[in-house]
Amino acid sequence: MDSYNKEEGELFVIKLLPEYVKKEKAKSEKMAANKLKRNLEENNTLKTKRTKPKSRRLEDKTPTSKLQRTLKTPINELKMRENTVKLALNSNMCLFKSLRVKYQCFYCKERFFKITQLKEHISSTHTCDKEKSLKVGRASFCKNAEITDLACNLCSEPCQSVESLQEHLTERHGIKFESVGHLLIPFRIENELKCVTCDANFNTFVRLLIHMNTHYTNHVCETCGRSFINKVSLRVHVASLHKERKCKFCPATFTTNSARYKHIVKIHDQSRQSKRYCHSCNKTFKYTYLLDEHRIKEHGLERTTASCPQCNKIFISPNNLKVHIRSVHLRERNYPCSFCTMRFFTKTDQKRHEKTHGIAEADMITCTYCDAKFKSKDSWRRHVNKQHPRAY
Repeated sequence: MDSYNKEEGELFVIKLLPEYVKKEKAKSEKMAANKLKRNLEENNTLKTKRTKPKSRRLEDKTPTSKLQRTLKTPINELKMRENTVKLALNSNMCLFKSLRVKYQCFYCKERFFKITQLKEHISSTHTCDKEKSLKVGRASFCKNAEITDLACNLCSEPCQSVESLQEHLTERHGIKFESVGHLLIPFRIENELKCVTCDANFNTFVRLLIHMNTHYTNHVCETCGRSFINKVSLRVHVASLHKERKCKFCPATFTTNSARYKHIVKIHDQSRQSKRYCHSCNKTFKYTYLLDEHRIKEHGLERTTASCPQCNKIFISPNNLKVHIRSVHLRERNYPCSFCTMRFFTKTDQKRHEKTHGIAEADMITCTYCDAKFKSKDSWRRHVNKQHPRAY
């Protein structure tokens, strides 16, 4: 509607627009209004984004504990961490990480063959309570604790167990604990490898640690019902026993990698190609030790040796040294005979020995230099080398 003024009065001119022109005009006005609304919303979001860091800085200044800031961790787990820190700081227990043949310090990476050496290291090196509390309270997994001669740090009163220590700290010193337990796995391994719960004896710490899974139901396998101390042990168990390995050539599945590899070689005629090759001459080798010998002889690589700290014997590789320590000094005998009380270091020795139980006296090997009889060639060779050395 257009209008204009004149001296003699007002004149109105009315224009009649077609229907589709009206619709187009209304549509364009609506689009302009929506665009204006979007621009206003974008400006508001930009303002809030700019003001967020200021609010975060203000929130960071509020006095909250380090454990309370880890919101992703369940509350019970945080309380168990706090209980563990209080028990470790107020006692002389020795926290450690278990390796195959050594004990590693929980607060640094130092390794020791004997737990007594580790205890001396911790008492002389790691005396700062702040360092210990930060290290102990950081992770949620269970911690190995050596509790031989366990005592309170505040009054030197001896305690028989971790539970008695917690009770003593609460009653005598007023230290409060949450009723959710702790993350400590107690051991008494200073004199012998013995379970603190059922008094079972073991010849290696690894077997004792595996046995401790039977006393804890922190993490249970949903497939077979076995219980484990921590999530890592449960994860390794599931991956090694219950995880299916699929063949990449057919739909067949297997429980172990070795079974899958045998299937691939036998059924699909596919063998794993050697990946051990020399960077200097591009020769390939089936085993690592052959590649190492090639580098030493052909390219002048210096041979690495490892010395035993107990008997000073020298070995050509660290792996050979580990086997020597486990077999000779630690005297690991993890494979018992099914027919007698003898135990052996390797499964091959166990099977070789078990075969001798079914040998009749007529089938035994007789020494050519005396009347001694033996059930295996190995026993006969050892006899000849020891009793008849001049025969060779």
